Amino acid sequence: MSSAIELINPKAESVRRGQALQVNTTGAMGLANVVKGNLGPRGTLKMLVDGAGQIKMTKDGKVLLSEMQIQNPTAAMIARTAVAQDDQVGDGTTSVVLLVGELLKQADRYISEGVHPTVIAEGFDLAKKDALEFLETYKRPTDLDRETLISVAYTSLSTKLHQKLAKKLAPDIVDSVLTIRPPPPPADAVGEDAIRAPIDLHMVEIMKMQHRSDLDTKLIKGLVLDHGARHPDMPKRVENAFILILNVSLEYEKTEVNSSFYYSSTEQREKLVESERKFTDAKVKKIIELKNLVCDQSTDSKAPPKSFVVINQKGIDPMSLDSLAKAGIIALRRAKRRNMERLQLLCGGVAQNSVDNLEESVLGWAGLVYEHVLGEEKYTFVENVKEPKSVTLLVKGPNAHTIGQINDALRDGLRSIKNTLEDNCLVPGAGAFEIALSHHLSTKTKKSRQFMSTQQQAPKPSLTGVRIKARKGAVKAQAKHEPSVFRDQLYKYLETVNPGDFEGYANKLIAAGSQLETLKYSDALFEILLAGGLLQPGGTYLDDNAPQSPFTIVDAPEPVDITEMKKYAEVFNKLLRRYKYLQKPLEEQSLPTLLQYAHRWPQAQREKFAVLLGLLLVQGLASASCLQILTKDHLVKDYLSVSLITLIFRAYLADQAIDHLSATLKKGGIKEMLDFFPPNKRNPTELDEWFKKEGLPEVSEWYRKKRLARIREGLIGGLKDLVDKQEATDSLISFIKDSQSESPIPEVDLVGYIWAALMSTIDWGTRPDQVDTLALKEVGKFAVVLEPFCNGPKTEIALINAVQLYCYEESKVMKAFPQMLKACSTLSSDCLH
Repeated sequence: MSSAIELINPKAESVRRGQALQVNTTGAMGLANVVKGNLGPRGTLKMLVDGAGQIKMTKDGKVLLSEMQIQNPTAAMIARTAVAQDDQVGDGTTSVVLLVGELLKQADRYISEGVHPTVIAEGFDLAKKDALEFLETYKRPTDLDRETLISVAYTSLSTKLHQKLAKKLAPDIVDSVLTIRPPPPPADAVGEDAIRAPIDLHMVEIMKMQHRSDLDTKLIKGLVLDHGARHPDMPKRVENAFILILNVSLEYEKTEVNSSFYYSSTEQREKLVESERKFTDAKVKKIIELKNLVCDQSTDSKAPPKSFVVINQKGIDPMSLDSLAKAGIIALRRAKRRNMERLQLLCGGVAQNSVDNLEESVLGWAGLVYEHVLGEEKYTFVENVKEPKSVTLLVKGPNAHTIGQINDALRDGLRSIKNTLEDNCLVPGAGAFEIALSHHLSTKTKKSRQFMSTQQQAPKPSLTGVRIKARKGAVKAQAKHEPSVFRDQLYKYLETVNPGDFEGYANKLIAAGSQLETLKYSDALFEILLAGGLLQPGGTYLDDNAPQSPFTIVDAPEPVDITEMKKYAEVFNKLLRRYKYLQKPLEEQSLPTLLQYAHRWPQAQREKFAVLLGLLLVQGLASASCLQILTKDHLVKDYLSVSLITLIFRAYLADQAIDHLSATLKKGGIKEMLDFFPPNKRNPTELDEWFKKEGLPEVSEWYRKKRLARIREGLIGGLKDLVDKQEATDSLISFIKDSQSESPIPEVDLVGYIWAALMSTIDWGTRPDQVDTLALKEVGKFAVVLEPFCNGPKTEIALINAVQLYCYEESKVMKAFPQMLKACSTLSSDCLH
C-alpha cells in the first residue's frame, strides 16, 4: 500500500494502521485535555495569541476551537463538529469535545485487547440510539414561567461571566426572547397554520458600546443605530415621533450608462445644475409636506407636540439635510438593511421605495428618539414603541475583551432560552442526566456482544519481582543499540540509489523520514550524513565494523569545490523543508557537536564540512549561533577556528553580499570576530591581514567599519556623560586621548565624532532670535576641547564639513552657521576665508 501511494504522490505520507489509530486517538485526547479546564463555572480562561500578536482570552468552547490552529486531522474534525453543533444548538461545545475524547480513550483500551474498531463503532451507534430513547423519558415537561426561564438563562451565563453580571443579564435575555416570540396560532387553525412560528434571534440586535462598566449592559425594547444625524442643526432629542422608513436616494447620482452633456455657455451649465438640484429638491419637498400634514397642531392644543424622523437606507446630500433640518426633521442616512427590517417590526409602518404616494398610514411611531455621543461615535436610540417585535441588547464594557466575553455569553444565553421555549421541557442539570444515562446503559441487557461496558475487561498478564527487573534491563540494553538499528534501516534506503544521484538520495531520505523516527534519532541522522557514520563521545567513530554511509559529504570530490558542494546542500534543503522539525536539532545539537570535534578530523573533511555549513547558513537552514562553539580554547589555537570561519564566509559570500552575512551573524549572536583568533593574535591588524591574505577583503572592510562604529558610539556616549556631569574641559580632553590610545581612530574621523558628541548635549529649544547668541556661547565653550585634535588643514576641513552637516540636519541653527564657524577658534584664518 505504501509503495502504491508513493507512485501516486511521492510526497504523500503513509503510516501503518496501528500507528494511524494511535495518532487519531492521541489527537482527540489531546484536544480534550486542552478544553477540559474551561468546563463549568470554575473553568479557567485560555489566552490565545494570533500571528499578528493580538491577544484574546476566552473560556467559550466555540471561540476557543474556532481560533485555535489545529494540525492533527482528527482533532480538527472534532473541532469542526463541535463548532457546527454550537451553530445549531448554541452551547455544549466543550462537553462534546470531552465526550468524544473519552469515548476514543475507552475505545483504545478495547482495541488493544483485540476488539475490531468496526465492532466498537457499531456499539457506539447502539448506545446513541438508546441514549436518545432514554432522553425522551427523562426530560421533564414543565410550566415555563418567567422565573424558570431566568434560571435557565443564569445556568448558561454563569459558566462564562461572573455571578453578579450573570444575575443582571439573565432577566434581560428572557425578556428579549419573550418580546420577539411570535404569537400562538389561533385555536381553530389546522395544518401548517396550527404550528407556532419559530423564534428568530436575528430580531435581537446586539450593539456594542465601549463605555463605563460591564454592569451597565442592558436591554432596550427598541433599536440602537450606530450612527446619528448628519446635520448640526437637527434636534438631538424628540418625543412622539413619526418614523418614515425610506429606501430613496436624496442625493445626485450618476447615471447607470455612460452618458455626457455638452454645454457652450455658463447659462447652459447653470440650467443643468438647476435641473439636477430640482429633481432632488422635489423629493425632499414631498417629505416636508408629509411632516407638516401629520405634525400640524393648533397653537392652543394641549396635546404633546409631535415630531418627525426620517431613516433612509440610501444617501442624503448636504443641501437636502439642510432643508430637512430647517423643517425640524431628524434625518439619518445610510442605515443598515437589517435595521430597516427591524424598524418596521418595531415601530410599525412600511418602508417606502418612492416618495410619490406618501401618506400617514406608511409611518411608524416611537415615543422617544434621541442621540447619544460617545467620543467621536454617535448612537441613535429609538425607544418607547407600542408593540415591539424587535429589541436591542446594548453591551457596555471598559475594553474590547470584556465586550467580547459578554457578546459570546449573550449568544449562548439567547439560544438556551430559544431552545427551552421551542422544546417546552427541561432536563435536570449538574450532570444528573449524564449519570442517569451511564447507569441506564451499563445495566441494560444486550442480546449481542456489541456494547460498551466497563464491567468486561480481559485480565492482563503482569510481571512481578525479578521478571520486572529483567525486563527493564533488557529494555535498557536494547535502547543502547537503537541508534545503530536506526543507521542500518537508513542504509537500506540509501543503498538502493546510484552514486551521484542526488535527487534519488533526497527522495529516499524523505521516504525514510515518514517511516523512521528521525526526530528521536536526529543526532544519529546528521552524524551519518555529515560524518559518514555514528560517533562516540569524544568524536571518534563507533567501532562496530559498520560501513560508511552510502550518502555523506565525506565522499565529496577533492579539492573542495563550492559548485559540487551545492548538490549536497540541496539534498539537505529538500530534507529540512519537508521535515521542518529537524532544523532545530540540527542547529542546536548536531552542528555544535560536530564543530566541537573538528580538530580530530582530516583537513579535507574539515573543509567539506565548513563549505557545506556556509551553504546551509546562506539558505537559512541553520543559525549562525552554532559558530559560537568555535571560540573554545582547543579550537582557536593554531588558527583552526579562523580557518573554518574563512571557509564558511567564502562559501556564504559566493551567493550573498557582505551585508547579508553581517545580518546573519548578528541574528546568531556573533558579536566579536577576534574571538575566533588565538588569544595572542586578537587585534584588528591581525584580522585585517588574515582576511586580505585569504582573498576576502570585504570581510576586513566590514569589520573595520563595524569597529569604527562601535568606537564612535563609545566615544560619543562617554563624552555626553561627562558633559552632562559638568566635568572640566581637561577631563574631556583626557578621556578622548585615553580612548584614542586604546582604539586609534583617524584624526579626520575623530574630529567629526567629537563634534557630534558635544552638539548632542545642546538644547536648541529657545526663541529663534536667541539661537545666534546660544550658538556662539556653546560652540565657543567646546572649541577648547576641539583645539588639541585639529592639527592641520585636513582636520580643519573635516570639522567644517561636520559643522555644515549638523546645521543642515538641525534646521533651527542653519542661520547661525557663520557664527558657529567663527566660534571655532581652532580654525585658521585661511579656512574661514
